[in-house]
Amino acid sequence: MNVWRDLKHAFRVLRKNPGFTCVVVLTLGLGIGANTAIFSLMDQVLLRALPVRDPGQVPDGDNGRLER
Repeated sequence: MNVWRDLKHAFRVLRKNPGFTCVVVLTLGLGIGANTAIFSLMDQVLLRALPVRDPGQVPDGDNGRLER
């Protein structure tokens, strides 16, 4: 049960230092929010299939300049 004792101690320390607690909460919020936003963007751009019947017919934007 050392985990519960450690958690109680951590909450006690955070309650005594409201400025530090605010910085911790804001940092965690920004980190989690940025991670979620980047994953959502990558999921839409790279991981999901194109919503068209024949993806091979969609132009890729290089106008034929790149060699394949």
